[in-house]
Amino acid sequence: MGKESPIGWENRRKNRAKCARLSRSLKEITPDVTGTSTNQPGSRYVPEPPSSPPPEPSPSAVKSLYIALYDYDARTEEDLSFKKGRNSEVNIDDLANDWWRARSRETSGEGFIPSNYVALHQTLEAEDWYFGEMKRPEAEKLLKTPPNEHGAFLVRDSDKGGYALSDERW
Repeated sequence: MGKESPIGWENRRKNRAKCARLSRSLKEITPDVTGTSTNQPGSRYVPEPPSSPPPEPSPSAVKSLYIALYDYDARTEEDLSFKKGRNSEVNIDDLANDWWRARSRETSGEGFIPSNYVALHQTLEAEDWYFGEMKRPEAEKLLKTPPNEHGAFLVRDSDKGGYALSDERW
């Protein structure tokens, strides 16, 4: 390597001096929890551990929010009636069954609901225009029936993976 010019040495010396001043300043000022500062070099705030961790909810206490896809009228005293578009909380323990114990968000009533009448809130299955597994000819036939008109559409699962959009153009 060749010699460095005196200007290069001067810039390097100035940068080292700036770094040293900054380093001393940072060591002298250490913020504490309240946002004030202490001038004791090396002092550091160490939070106390919590007395005990918060209890985790039991699995039966965890509920998922579901939205009604259709109206349902209770057939027994243990069933819960609901209208399309209404929200219900479902115990996650029941999800393996065909009938789920639920609580209505609107009425606070509790009872059993058919699992195929509801969909998890804010999912594709909860949308009116999503039809899941449906073949193209079936989708086209459905779109041609009343009350559908020009511009009606639906989204269905594609045979090739992903989704397919079917629409009524005439």
